[in-house]
Amino acid sequence: MGTALANVDFTQLPTTGSDDDYADVSKSGDFLRSLRLFTGSSDAVTEGLISPGHFGYRDDDSYVDLGAAVDVLPVARRPKAVDFEARLSCYNPDSTEFDRIKSMKTDAQYGVSFLVWVRDVGFFELFFGGTSSRPKARDVFPYLPNTEKGPEPITLRARLIKTEKHTWHVPTVSPCAAPIELGCTEKTLHDEVVKFVLATDDAAPCDPPAGERAR
Repeated sequence: MGTALANVDFTQLPTTGSDDDYADVSKSGDFLRSLRLFTGSSDAVTEGLISPGHFGYRDDDSYVDLGAAVDVLPVARRPKAVDFEARLSCYNPDSTEFDRIKSMKTDAQYGVSFLVWVRDVGFFELFFGGTSSRPKARDVFPYLPNTEKGPEPITLRARLIKTEKHTWHVPTVSPCAAPIELGCTEKTLHDEVVKFVLATDDAAPCDPPAGERAR
């Protein structure tokens, strides 16, 4: 076979395109990364992969630490319930499956999921699903786009909560003074929002809670 190939003039064959042409289709999957607040009891923190009280995300087999504060631009929201044991995500709050997950005592979360653009990084899902973080979702609502204005940037930080038995972090939301530019085309933004808002129940990978107790 080597001799036969040696006689082929590859310059006369149809082009297969440049590396850039294949950048999107060669990605690991059409999976929206999860922006998470890591607390002391999460595996990534105990293994020294990310600092407690920091925001970050998992990138393949490693973790990226974004620090104690991160600037994001919230562009959409949706309800979400997750059964971590079954690795099932549900987005219809009127469904029996959503109610089933809400009634679970352990290994589950429900609340509001946001599509956010992290400054200089890209699109992420930000999920406020734990008992302590769920009410904080309302603090993001004023910064979402509506018919009168576009999205407004916010800064996420962590607040430490201590009880006699447990210690964990919850997110806080404040306005961000510095503007955030979306590093994507208008079509890409439209496609991401539509895909996010119209998501159907699936068994996509579900990261377990990053330290905050599920219920």
